[in-house]
Amino acid sequence: MKRPVFAAGTLALALSACGNFADSLDQSEIPAYTKEWLREQHGQTLSFRNAAGQVRTVTVARKEQVLKGQSKGGSFETEVITVWYRNAPDSLLNLTLEARSNSIYVTRMGKTCGDIHTYKQAGHTSFNSYEKPRLGSPIVAQDTTIRNKTYRFLGRMGVPAAAHPTDTLTNVYFSRDEGLIGFTTKRGGLWHRQ
Repeated sequence: MKRPVFAAGTLALALSACGNFADSLDQSEIPAYTKEWLREQHGQTLSFRNAAGQVRTVTVARKEQVLKGQSKGGSFETEVITVWYRNAPDSLLNLTLEARSNSIYVTRMGKTCGDIHTYKQAGHTSFNSYEKPRLGSPIVAQDTTIRNKTYRFLGRMGVPAAAHPTDTLTNVYFSRDEGLIGFTTKRGGLWHRQ
């Protein structure tokens, strides 16, 4: 009796047809399509302006590392990229993004906001907000125009309400091609990157 023979190309095609299955087999590296969402570099300064003409400046800190450890299966390595957004003097934004494999975890002042689950097909990247009440189903990033500028594959992440002396952060907006492009607050409205 003959056994079926599978060509390597057939197996690769079958794996690629399963969405991100083939990409997620190796959890130790962050794929390029995830890194595209983390554009800002260490020490970069970003400026945001609202409709009233007020300006907020945000400083970026970035760290790339490979964590090593042991498990029952042996030793392992995990690539991690962490990006911090801080604005002085009142730390209203105070966001942290941590990328592992094909997901980016978003926290604010140590509280989980949600995650950005990235895909090779850029239009499939989803934003999951954990704040209460939830935003509903995950938001799929798509081309969006804000103040006469169109951003490629923009997504919104709601943040949990937190006490703050000057304002309350409500949402943040990330673009695959430009990183953090804006955020909204209860008093100041939309703060758009300049």
